[in-house]
Amino acid sequence: MNNSKPRKSVAPFQVEGRFLGYIYKDGDKIKKLRLETAIGEYWFKLAKPLQTSLGEQLQPGDVVTVSGESSFCLKTGKLKLKAEALKRGADGGWQSLCSDRPGVAFAKDDQKQSVASDSRPLSCVVPEVPSATILVCQKSDCWKRGGSQVCQALEQHLRDRGLENQVTIQATGCMKRCKAGPNMIIMPDKTRYSHIEPSEIPQMIDEHFQAQIIQQVY
Repeated sequence: MNNSKPRKSVAPFQVEGRFLGYIYKDGDKIKKLRLETAIGEYWFKLAKPLQTSLGEQLQPGDVVTVSGESSFCLKTGKLKLKAEALKRGADGGWQSLCSDRPGVAFAKDDQKQSVASDSRPLSCVVPEVPSATILVCQKSDCWKRGGSQVCQALEQHLRDRGLENQVTIQATGCMKRCKAGPNMIIMPDKTRYSHIEPSEIPQMIDEHFQAQIIQQVY
């Protein structure tokens, strides 16, 4: 018998927002969908049938309902969102775009602001979030290459998102990559970044700390 705790928490979700655009791979392959929701911008990995069938069906600003599956890593606190079906708002009602599998259901048209019986909003798919730390090299080479500005950007954007008490910034010794500075590591998933620019910090925070942002809002 295996008594170990599950490493991932998987749950269906349904969320509404405004379509911002796609994330492409290899220049022209649609991989992810960007959606502005009531609790911020989120990226949804598209199921393969959606990657090939969406094309120009969506335009920036379209109101879209996304239904799919969330995967929350209990060890790292990282939240992954996979879109399996999409529905677009239109003047005459709601237009179903396409679905990865027939079992994915949406709320009825007159209940489109609520959640389908087998789905949950993003605020409900995140269990207890483990503590997070950002390790930033404070040695002279990294500091001369912009480490100080990176720390200031981290402090500002964590504060802007209300995460200053949930994510700790910790100065460290040399990370042995001096010529690639500034260097930092995001814990607990141990993602390493080099040659960091302060302008890249907001996207890094939104990508790594979606779970903390969701819990902070709710």
